[in-house]
Amino acid sequence: MKNKINLYSALLMIFFVLVFSSCEKSEIITIDENYGGIAFFTASGSTEADSLSYSFAYNTTELERDTIFIDMRLTGEIKSYDREIGVTAAEGTTAVQGVNFELPKVMLPAGEYAVKYPLVLFNTPDLTTKDFRIVLKVIETKDLKIGALGREIGTTVIANGGIRNSSTTINMDKYVVNFNNKLTEPDYWAGLEASGYGTFSITKFQFMLKTLGTEKMELAAQWNYNQTLSYLVQMQNALQAYEQQNGEMIDENGQPVLFE
Repeated sequence: MKNKINLYSALLMIFFVLVFSSCEKSEIITIDENYGGIAFFTASGSTEADSLSYSFAYNTTELERDTIFIDMRLTGEIKSYDREIGVTAAEGTTAVQGVNFELPKVMLPAGEYAVKYPLVLFNTPDLTTKDFRIVLKVIETKDLKIGALGREIGTTVIANGGIRNSSTTINMDKYVVNFNNKLTEPDYWAGLEASGYGTFSITKFQFMLKTLGTEKMELAAQWNYNQTLSYLVQMQNALQAYEQQNGEMIDENGQPVLFE
């Protein structure tokens, strides 16, 4: 009888240990329903995944200020009320807040999972000779923490009766903006040069901006094959018309402007 009681007690103890362990594991993996985080995000295949470059010189009219919109999104549940987003200028920033740029207070609207953060840049006189950098960093507020980072998130969508995967994206807690008021060689020029646009020069770039327009040039990194060839033909025709009236166009390096 004593052996049966001991066996029963042992089995009962094992049962309680298993139940207790199960409860502990449940507590560890439970997600707080009130959790909400925010992060910058971008397509992983973009030319500048975690940064962008801006120049006031691209504008056809002189601007005193301009606004750059940077994508941010929620990690967590969508809520029925507005939530404050926290963004600050982090280490590595060379521009002066209040002089060269402004960080507006922004809310994530009720019922939304994404927002565009409006970074305001000021066109100060020193931008014609200097390059400035702003390192934006997400900071915690009373409403939102720093969102889950480094995740590549691909979504599946149904289109035209078929299933396809959307672009993979990446969450980041930092985003870098470089800006000036100078025409400089854009990061995507190597691709244009390989497509027949030739060696970069400021004179050539200004001619392209005037011929194609600022909006098209701002999207040059996203041109598809047909657009790239079509715009090249347009530039060749425009240059030919210029040369018929003015002779060769000579760039700042003393070289003729060519679209080969």
